[in-house]
Amino acid sequence: MPLLILVCILGGFTTPTEASILAVIYSIIVGLFIYKDLTIKMLPKILKDSAITTAAILNINRTSKCICMDFINGTNTSISC
Repeated sequence: MPLLILVCILGGFTTPTEASILAVIYSIIVGLFIYKDLTIKMLPKILKDSAITTAAILNINRTSKCICMDFINGTNTSISC
């Protein structure tokens, strides 16, 4: 899989974001059909857990941005961020 990602990005075929989507699709296919560790019934829970984790990380990112802007500007704008 790392080779697939590197070839796609360095070859100019995809952007890093698109290559990450290819990696996810590749991982799902390998998990379902080769290793048989995944089932179709597991996918909704996996997607839900991924969405919750992504939302938490974005919330931390947003909060840190507001705090940094407060330090830079010397004002309290956290409420309006």
